[in-house]
Amino acid sequence: MGGESMRPLSLTLSAFGPYAGVTEIPFDKLGGQGIYLITGDTGAGKTYLFDAIVFALYGEASGSVREAAMFRSKYARDEDVTYVRLRFLLRGEVYLVERKPEYLRPSRRGEGMTMSRPEAELTYPDGHIVTRTREVTAAVTELLGVDRKQFTQIAMIAQGDFLRLLFAKTEERSQIFRELFHTRAYGTLQDILKKEAAQLQAQCEEDNRSIGQYRDGILWEPDQEPGEEEIRMTEDLLQVLAQTIRQQKIKLDTLDREISDFDRAIEADNQVIGRAETQKKLRKELENAQEEIRCGEPLLVSLQETLGGLEGQRQQMEELRRNMQREEEGLSVYEELENLRREQAKGSQALQEKENDLTQQTRQRIQMQEKLTAEKEQIEALPDTAAEAVLEEQKLEKMILREKGLRDLAAQVQEAFGLYEQLEKAQRGYQEAVREYEICKERYEQLQKRYLDEQAGVLAQTLSDGQPCPVCGATKHPSPAQMTQESPDRVQVEQAKKAWDALNERRQQESEKAGRARAAAENMLTMIHKGLETEQIVFSNPQLQSPAIEKARSFLERAGEKLEECLLNQKMENDKQRGTVSVLQERKEKLENLCKEVPRLEKRMQAAEEKSRETEKHIAELVVIQQTLSDKIQEKTDTLTYEGKQQAMEQIALQKNTLEVYDQNLQAAHNAYREQEKQYQNALQKQETLLSQLTGQEEENRLEEVMERQQELVRQRQERQQAKEQTAHRYETDKNVKTSIEKRSHALRETEHRWAMVKELSGTMNGNLAGKDKIMLETYVQTRYFDRILQRANTRFMIMSCGQYELKRASQAQNQRSQSGLDLDVTDHYNGTVRSVRTLSGGEAFLASLSLALGLADEVQSTAGGISLDTMFVDEGFGSLDESALEQAIQALLSLAEGNRLVGIISHVGELKERIGRKILVTKSPAAGSRAELLTE
Repeated sequence: MGGESMRPLSLTLSAFGPYAGVTEIPFDKLGGQGIYLITGDTGAGKTYLFDAIVFALYGEASGSVREAAMFRSKYARDEDVTYVRLRFLLRGEVYLVERKPEYLRPSRRGEGMTMSRPEAELTYPDGHIVTRTREVTAAVTELLGVDRKQFTQIAMIAQGDFLRLLFAKTEERSQIFRELFHTRAYGTLQDILKKEAAQLQAQCEEDNRSIGQYRDGILWEPDQEPGEEEIRMTEDLLQVLAQTIRQQKIKLDTLDREISDFDRAIEADNQVIGRAETQKKLRKELENAQEEIRCGEPLLVSLQETLGGLEGQRQQMEELRRNMQREEEGLSVYEELENLRREQAKGSQALQEKENDLTQQTRQRIQMQEKLTAEKEQIEALPDTAAEAVLEEQKLEKMILREKGLRDLAAQVQEAFGLYEQLEKAQRGYQEAVREYEICKERYEQLQKRYLDEQAGVLAQTLSDGQPCPVCGATKHPSPAQMTQESPDRVQVEQAKKAWDALNERRQQESEKAGRARAAAENMLTMIHKGLETEQIVFSNPQLQSPAIEKARSFLERAGEKLEECLLNQKMENDKQRGTVSVLQERKEKLENLCKEVPRLEKRMQAAEEKSRETEKHIAELVVIQQTLSDKIQEKTDTLTYEGKQQAMEQIALQKNTLEVYDQNLQAAHNAYREQEKQYQNALQKQETLLSQLTGQEEENRLEEVMERQQELVRQRQERQQAKEQTAHRYETDKNVKTSIEKRSHALRETEHRWAMVKELSGTMNGNLAGKDKIMLETYVQTRYFDRILQRANTRFMIMSCGQYELKRASQAQNQRSQSGLDLDVTDHYNGTVRSVRTLSGGEAFLASLSLALGLADEVQSTAGGISLDTMFVDEGFGSLDESALEQAIQALLSLAEGNRLVGIISHVGELKERIGRKILVTKSPAAGSRAELLTE
């Protein structure tokens, strides 16, 4: 796609960043080539225009500072939609891309906020549309042939960043180039090799430590441990250890054979001991069986006699059992009797409760009768106070109205004080206006007179003897008027007249104001006099020889004091009257309540008497029921043996217990007899069996001798077994140690071989070889890119510096202790010297950084292989240039803009505003946000 071009035609922003509302930038009106200026207030949003282009194309900001979620304008209204629309020309055809970022907005349903999801739409020249954010970004990247990062590197020259790049050291510049040219993989390879070399070295050290630990764990045979010189090398150690293991194996085989011989001898003695102990055990069992026969025979006879006695009581126990069953069957009668008694007790309780109710009702009737009598007496004793209460309440209302009138009159006195203060202020204002009026009037009359005198002088200059005066007609002019140098002109006179007229009008206004104030004060004073007369308030007021205002103030002060005294007295009288009204009201309410209570009490008395008659009737019914229950209880009681069910149950329980004890004893006697008879027969049978099993006593007599011999055999076997276990432990341990040392030794040889190889490779790639320049692999790759950037940059730098300077990569490092390869020098063709780029002046450094930036943009574009941008942006950096350097920079940018390229300079430098006619002016308002305007003068 090389050689193909892209150019923005128009950009529309809505509620985007600092831009409120809809802002449109018609780039196509700037023309097809040259430079233009994007200028305005600091913070107004100049760079946001480039952010908007990048966001429209790729859905992200141009840098890492801003995120897409930050694009919603804080000045936007709730109903405003945030979006960016970019129309651009590509290969001669027009494309349209529009994006909306993610942002919070008020919910259209209900209250609260909702998240507006990001949207994107790309329209092709043929009308084909691609939607969804990722798909649009992929389509734009495919169309332009560059991703967002590459686009910003090509289209935006951030001059400040490239000034830092110009003066950066190799390490800093390497970090920048790593991101630009994607050389991180080389750095990653360097780190991997360096890390692997360190790991291999650590592994070698760990293997050596491990072999030493294994060596310390070898268990040598006693008195056979070799000397240090014999096993210094690992191979010698393994040979000596193998010989020791073979000897341990031979010793183990010998001990195994000896232990087997001891085991066979001990087993033969065990058989003899076993037979002798069996005969001894049989004789003991025979003695026990004979003893059991001797003791068991009389016990068997005794148990038989006990069983016979219990069998003789069987008939008596059966009779007792039948009697108990009859008494159990009669328990239901006790239950019936108990139910009747409970019912009788319940009826007695109900009768007692009713009798208590009747007593309580009688007492309540007596109390109500007493209360009714007392309340009737109170009604007769209380007089009818209703009329008196009405009269006293009316009297209180009149007294409250008088108190209110006094308070209003006191308020009028205070208001009158304020009106007289306003009157004094108005009189002072009037007097001041009169004074200024008189001064201005005098000044005007003086200016008028001087002006008229001057006019006469002007006329006198035109007179000549023999010519008639145009005023008086005289032909002789003995004393014509003379002109003065300081006389006023007509304008000054008219201005003085206007000032005099204005002050005259003010004098009249102040006079009217004072008149209104006097009328208001005097009217209020008249109202106060009438109020005092109405309230019949009289007080002495001495006649003062003073102005009317002072007399009025004196009167008002006396009136205020008198009113305060009257208010206090009236308030006390009102409080007293309120107490009288309250007492009468309480009496009235009490009489009304008594008149209402008496009928209620009489009705309650009637209800209580009716309730008492019902209670007496119920009591009579309960007495009859109780008598009937008593007769039934007596009838049941006469038929029973015991007094109550409890006694009957106790007797039945005693009989049941007697029967249970008898049954248990009988069963136990049967069981004991059968068990003893069985034991006796078993003892007889065992005696017969043991007599048949007993043999001679020869082996029993040799038992002690055989056991002593066996103990000696066991002791000797234990010695051999202990020796075997010690030898086996050393054998297994040393065999495992030998295996581990062999494995570790083999691994160590392989690790040492790989470490030597990786260490050499890591040193080469990380620039750590002794006596060599410190150039890493990644830095070396970056130098190839850097050389191409410098070649492109010098094409412009030579033009900008009038052929004086050329950038050059330093061929040698300053020292071999620090990283090198990307250090930068400058060649001065005027004196043929090469020096550090840091020696350039501020203006020279700006031109160098601009050249470097443009060279980098060309290289990125060439490397990416995408379209050629016909529009570029240069951001700031012009403020440090003098007039000459600024002219060179502008010429360089003009040369950059030759052909069909348009270059936008983002700056607020005043000289650029004057020199560049085409510009986009960005202004901001604290309340309404920013706006952009295209100027093409």
